[in-house]
Amino acid sequence: MISLVESQQPFNITESALSAEAKSLLSSTNLLSINGTIFQDLNSNAKRDSEEIGLIGWTIKLSRNGSESIATRTDGFGHYAFNNLEPGVYSVVYLLN
Repeated sequence: MISLVESQQPFNITESALSAEAKSLLSSTNLLSINGTIFQDLNSNAKRDSEEIGLIGWTIKLSRNGSESIATRTDGFGHYAFNNLEPGVYSVVYLLN
């Protein structure tokens, strides 16, 4: 069994949602990242335990403010990342393999 856990709410990356330290970094770079890991949740507890493996090669799509999305694939450990993002409202979608 494979369980995917994600928030039903979009990621809202705005300056008002950031800490003072993050705002300082944002002002110097203006770019952010969204990243995560997809894994096989063997006991359905929505947390990654040591025996639960990352899922390799899964497609992850990211859309901004409801517009066209970009995609990436999970790496050899189930990790994915979208880098160099501007502030905005983002949605992450996992495509089942």
